Amino acid sequence: MGKAGFILGIIAIIAMCVGFVPCFGWSFWFTLPLAFVGFILSLIGVINSNPAYAQQKSQASIGMVLNIVTLVLGFIRWAIGGFIL
Repeated sequence: MGKAGFILGIIAIIAMCVGFVPCFGWSFWFTLPLAFVGFILSLIGVINSNPAYAQQKSQASIGMVLNIVTLVLGFIRWAIGGFIL
């Protein structure tokens, strides 16, 4: 679960960067749900991680941070000017 959240976090942060380019703001409509699902998977990965495997917990934690950053910046963008431009 943590690895899936990590991969979704990377995809979401890249899609968010593309969404800041003018005329690609519509990509936020796909980025925010993707980041939310990635956050949930990362959270499950952190909770269910085995203490013997530190790499799993670190990947899940990094995925959670990437997804949180994507969600925060996406909602700020939404509050400022919408997702169209």
